[in-house]
Amino acid sequence: NDCKYGYDAQASQLRLTLLRSPTWPDPEADQGIHQFTYALYPHQGNWRFADTIHLAYQLNLPFLSLLWSPPNSSVVSNNVSNNSQPSLPSTGQLLNLSAKTLILMALKQSEDIPDQWILRCYESHGESANLSLVSDLGLKVVHPVDLLERPVSLSEPSPDGKVVQIEPWKISSFAVRLIT
Repeated sequence: NDCKYGYDAQASQLRLTLLRSPTWPDPEADQGIHQFTYALYPHQGNWRFADTIHLAYQLNLPFLSLLWSPPNSSVVSNNVSNNSQPSLPSTGQLLNLSAKTLILMALKQSEDIPDQWILRCYESHGESANLSLVSDLGLKVVHPVDLLERPVSLSEPSPDGKVVQIEPWKISSFAVRLIT
């Protein structure tokens, strides 16, 4: 569901709390028109095997696209000379963290360095994961940063692209730049 108050599952029933409507501290809380989004996802095995976290994020945070062509990128081609529409290739990788257990939480412009971006992710299955950034956008990891975007290590990524081993359940942030 899209962030409702609670749910529970029993052997013979599923329940979802759509609206709480408390009267304190605001007697008019939750009044008005509400929209609800929910999905039932029957699957075999446990939540890890069924890729439940990725599917939940796809429901709650649908992919929004923005047409942007970084310098030296082949992801978006825009032929201005013949007034054609910009187009995407038939296949490509916008951003691949290379470990299924890593969940992308943010890719945003750095607060202090305009040509730098911040990638934030977390490990979602309780097991170590190696981040190896693969992107047709021409992005490369510069170094790990803390939540205030300050460098925490000046170590260089390894030659094989493995940036860092992320500990179970850990939130990790990295400064990334366009390869020029």
